[in-house]
This record gives sequence, C-alpha cells and structure tokens, in this order.
Amino acid sequence: MKQQLIEQIKDFKNLLKKEIDLNLFFKLISHCTDGEGYGRVSHYANNLTVKDWLDLYKNVQVNVNDDQIIEFFEYLRKYYSTYFHKVNGQTYAVGKRFDTKESEKFELEQIVFYSINL
Repeated sequence: MKQQLIEQIKDFKNLLKKEIDLNLFFKLISHCTDGEGYGRVSHYANNLTVKDWLDLYKNVQVNVNDDQIIEFFEYLRKYYSTYFHKVNGQTYAVGKRFDTKESEKFELEQIVFYSINL
C-alpha cells in the first residue's frame, strides 16, 4: 500500500511536469463525459482517439496537447481503472458510471499539488 501510494504521487508529479496543473486536471475531468455518445459503446460515456479527445476539449475551450492527453489518461487508467480504460490500444474510454461531479475521488492529487505549491 505504501509503495503504491509513493508511486502514485510520483506519477502525479509527472503530470505536473507535463504542465497539467490542478486547474487543467479538473477541467479535463469535468469534460471527459461531454458529448456522450460520441464514439460510444454501450458501457462507455466516451471512447475516443487522442485526436478526438483534442477536438472534444477544444470545443469546450480547454487547451491541451496530445502528450498531455496521453499522460492524463495513462495516469487515470492506472489509478482509476474502474472508470478509465484503453481500448484495443487505440482509444481512451471513460465508463458511463463515472460521475464528473465526484471530485472527492481525487483528494490525493489535490494534496500533492498543494503540498508542492505551498
């Protein structure tokens, strides 16, 4: 458990190095189910290629690049695999059960961000 927590903290710090601060992190989370049905399979809210994610986020004025999309979803699928998946090695998917309003799921990320930026 302790080792996994340390690894997750290090991985989140890597997101920060990719210029995904807490504000951008939560914008990406908040809009990951926007446009439900786009690329949808019955148990996914969204199942999109990196290019399609870029387009989705561009439509809601969230500026992000392809490397950030990849790092973001790789992190989420590693630590929140109940909701985030990589499908056939080509698309990133968000499960329909994921509720973007449940930001308390990301308490660790908030603690890490604020402890680094105090």
